[in-house]
Amino acid sequence: MAIFRLTGNVLVQDDVIDPATVNVTSWADIKDEPAADITRISHVVNWFKGDEASNALQAITAGMIKKAAKFAEYSDDGSAGFRRILGRSLRGSSRAGKPRLIACVAEKELDMVPFGFRAARPLTRSILDLRSFNVPRRLPLLFDILERGAHSAYQEGFIIFTNSDICLMPHFYRSVRDLLSLGIDCLIINRRTVGQLSAYGSANKIAMNEVGQRHAGFDCFVFPVAWVERFICTNACVGAGWVMRSLLYNLVVQAKRMLIMRDAHLTYHFGNDEAWAESKLLDYVAFNLDQARSLLAQLCVDKHRRALLSAFCQAHQELPQPEPISEP
Repeated sequence: MAIFRLTGNVLVQDDVIDPATVNVTSWADIKDEPAADITRISHVVNWFKGDEASNALQAITAGMIKKAAKFAEYSDDGSAGFRRILGRSLRGSSRAGKPRLIACVAEKELDMVPFGFRAARPLTRSILDLRSFNVPRRLPLLFDILERGAHSAYQEGFIIFTNSDICLMPHFYRSVRDLLSLGIDCLIINRRTVGQLSAYGSANKIAMNEVGQRHAGFDCFVFPVAWVERFICTNACVGAGWVMRSLLYNLVVQAKRMLIMRDAHLTYHFGNDEAWAESKLLDYVAFNLDQARSLLAQLCVDKHRRALLSAFCQAHQELPQPEPISEP
């Protein structure tokens, strides 16, 4: 996997790059001490009660997360012999720490917490408590989820936040730990898009074997739990476009060494229907975009943060841009 430096504090992994146009670097050049305890990983997911199809998809997602968590429980010491595996099973001497799985659900949907997850404090409000929309949808607020998830997480470790339809490859947590061990303090992992769930019938696990197609959206974030209390919160709601920009911009100003993985086979998603992009729901998208713009303005009051965000937004071709600094 090739990596290049997008800005002073942001690296990008991408297999489709032109060395003549980007600053290609090597994995050896980024080695540093981890920003938090890599053996204390907490994974936060917002589960919700939907229709039969979405509930079935969430059940599959939860199953793949638990499978990856079980696989991550033991460290890889370079030996896969039967005696070694048996010894680890009996003694538990090579335990690397099983990820803590945390479910954030609405207070009236506690039955949606999957088995094997611990429930965070229930979500008590939705975007409809703040304003009205053309089509009422009780969508939770992004930072309500993050704050409750962080409260239930390992405080000295890293937090992972994904949507409830993002499936993990079995080696996901091990790969995340390997990357964090290099001193990467923030990971953003773009998913792969595979076929529609209906195309696999009862054999949905086959989907993990497909490379799938690249996807540009942000739906998997990894960062130190301690950062959450430093965030400037917005009212952006999940389930609508542009929601993750409010998290992304907060992360850019906190990170010393962020890595955006555009072309890694670590997560996957069934289909790409983008139901949130229906014309009748675009007022939610506009609202989230306004929240991102407002956040940029707040973050850019600080000159150092303005410099980081200006460089990132220009290099990443972000739609909202920090306002230019007026000359005295």
